[in-house]
This record gives sequence, C-alpha cells and structure tokens, in this order.
Amino acid sequence: MATALIATSELLTADMIPALIHLVYQALQHKEWELGGVLTRRSTVLCKAIMLLQRFHQLDPASVTDMGDELRKHLKTYDISVMFACISVLHDFIIVRSMTASYSQADAASFKDLLPFFTDLLMKIVGDQFDHAYDFDNLPAPWVQMKVIRVGPA
Repeated sequence: MATALIATSELLTADMIPALIHLVYQALQHKEWELGGVLTRRSTVLCKAIMLLQRFHQLDPASVTDMGDELRKHLKTYDISVMFACISVLHDFIIVRSMTASYSQADAASFKDLLPFFTDLLMKIVGDQFDHAYDFDNLPAPWVQMKVIRVGPA
C-alpha cells in the first residue's frame, strides 16, 4: 500500500483529487497486516498517506480543508516518523494559509491548541530525548526544530 501511495503522489493531478481523497483517508486508518509474508508497517503507510495529503494541498488547497483534524489525531502518535510527517504537513498547511488574503484570525486560532504540544516537543528534542537517527552533525533533529519554530508564531 505504501508503494501505491508513493506512485500516486508522483502521478497525481488536481483533477484526480476528488476521486482519490477518500482512499487516502482510508489509508490513514491503516492497521498492520501481513500479505504474502510481507508485513505492512502501519507507520510507513501513515507517513505516505500524510505526505499524499500534503501533495493534495499543494495542488488544490480547497480539497483538504478538513485535513487539520486528521493531522491532529496522528500528530500525537507514538511513532516519531508519523509525528514528523504531520509536522511537515502542518507547516505547509499553516504557512501557506497565513500567506493568503482570505486568512483570518479564526484560522490562526484553530491551531493555537497545538502550541503547548510544539513547545513540549521542542523541549524534548533539545533535551536529547529523541532518537539520534534524526540528528544532523550532532544537532538534535534540526529540520523538525525549524519547522516547529516557524509554525509557532503563525
């Protein structure tokens, strides 16, 4: 399923979004299962589905207006890769929306409840409580830190 999501993101056009969006939301409900001896990891499928939502948003922002609720659900997940994928998408979602003329204070307020989560996440990253696989040149998860810091003031 992860491979299909990757291929879809590469071949996708704005015209195809309405036909595919419900399938991506189904992939966000994915459970681990085995097919032909191959274990499909839930975190891999979730990451790819979340990245496909980001691609939908890039092509047609109006197509994924309810994406925030789904991302909030997966943001506080146990898997770091899924959480980082959600942060990346939220970064694009919030930053792009804040640059449009139709952006209102209500839009800004809809993400204010995530501020304590982002603050706690930054404290954990800086406090060396994350896997060192995300470090770059002895800096703990610098790309995630930058995205979280950009999202905060928006």
